[in-house]
Amino acid sequence: IRASINFQTDRDGSIKLAFNQMQQNLFMLSNTMSVGPNTQWKLADYHLKPSKSMQVSLGVFRSIPKEGLETSVEVYAKQTRNLPEFKDGANFLGSPAVETTILQGDQKSYGIEFFVKRSGRKLTGWLSYTYSRSIVQVKNKNSLGDINDGKEYPSNYDIPHILNALINY
Repeated sequence: IRASINFQTDRDGSIKLAFNQMQQNLFMLSNTMSVGPNTQWKLADYHLKPSKSMQVSLGVFRSIPKEGLETSVEVYAKQTRNLPEFKDGANFLGSPAVETTILQGDQKSYGIEFFVKRSGRKLTGWLSYTYSRSIVQVKNKNSLGDINDGKEYPSNYDIPHILNALINY
């Protein structure tokens, strides 16, 4: 399911609200334990449930034509269930049954992005700052199926602060 509403506040501004519901049945399993990273694809099956996510975002967009500026602020939150994670010390390359090396948990992600773009001048470009978090928790019915003792931990893609800039003259 995907839905979005774009509300034009005036000639130079708008507000956008969006919702996404997704399901993933094919997983790319990556292993960085060896000298070179290895990848294997795995379909959801009896042992590995499909991953399901819901995401909501809200953005405020504003143009300032006199200055040649476009600005925006966007926030988002995403909740994922059945996220595949490797057991501690797992080696899927040496295992004939990959599903025995994988546990599934929950992931929550959220963030905010500030964006400014200048165009129509000799000096153009854009500046973007993002604060975001991506936290995983793998807590199963028995303690043998936990990662990090069932406590939350940052995902592999958790990069809290990102600053990007592009300048053209």
